[in-house]
Amino acid sequence: MDTFDGDGLKATDILYSEHLKLEENKPELARARAAVRQDYEVIAHERAKRMLDIYEKQIEETGSFGAKTAWAQIEPQIPIWITEIANNGTTYGFAIFKSSKFTSRPEVGYKQWLGVFDGSVPVEYSAASESNDSDPFMECDELTGIQAASGTVFKGHFVTPYWNLWWDNELVDEDAPESIRERFATLAPSLEGKMSKTTFLVITSDCVPHELDENKLVMETEVPRTKSPGHIYYPDLVPLFVWAYDAHWVPPADMTCDEDGYQGRVKVDAEVIFSWFYYAREETSHTMKDLWRRAQKEPNQIWTAEAALLDRGVPVELI
Repeated sequence: MDTFDGDGLKATDILYSEHLKLEENKPELARARAAVRQDYEVIAHERAKRMLDIYEKQIEETGSFGAKTAWAQIEPQIPIWITEIANNGTTYGFAIFKSSKFTSRPEVGYKQWLGVFDGSVPVEYSAASESNDSDPFMECDELTGIQAASGTVFKGHFVTPYWNLWWDNELVDEDAPESIRERFATLAPSLEGKMSKTTFLVITSDCVPHELDENKLVMETEVPRTKSPGHIYYPDLVPLFVWAYDAHWVPPADMTCDEDGYQGRVKVDAEVIFSWFYYAREETSHTMKDLWRRAQKEPNQIWTAEAALLDRGVPVELI
């Protein structure tokens, strides 16, 4: 901007537009700045660039700019499946089983695990993490396990009243998956609403990290430099998972898996059970094996999914 006519707001708009174009024309500069931006800053920056493009197009075509019309073109959209569940008040979720080996683990271990899994024990915001470069939107207790699903998808809190894990009181044998499938088949007809009849969950012994058997779990957001003996810190845990089973999968004759090693099940990140996993299984044509293939590329072979940064109603990658 070479001149100033006294209109401060207009001048600010011009300067910011020039700043955005400068980054656009110098990708190395854009990459360097993006590397140090936090997510909320990246979102604001990218939306500003899109609004600028829409602004210039509207001015060129109509001579005026409609902010509401422009925002409607980039506004995140509530996923259709979330809208339907929220509007209809429909219960949705999965049947879930506990294996006898899971409950045979040391009580301190599996009870600590369950506290994190069902979200009854939140993660406290650590005083140690209160620094100048902390995310100002994260200074609060953090939900864990299945309760965290509300934050993994746009407007996920709309459907939290309708979440349901249908717990079976009968323990199952994790080494006999066909018997679990038979058990689920007898229960499936009684599941109401949008409860899954194609998928069920099983908590097995290997879901619980062995560190929980002998250590007290400290629910804080950051690990201190000096750890207390006999304690394990939440960030050090492997992401919580359960096994999700395809209710209708049949193994090859006299085999427990197919030629690829697939056993009709996949580890699923507990935090996306009520969001992206439910969506993947009930609202798309993806098979369980599709999800399993993707999981093999992930740390600890746990399937998970994230929302797109600019539109949190859309997943980045499911398979």
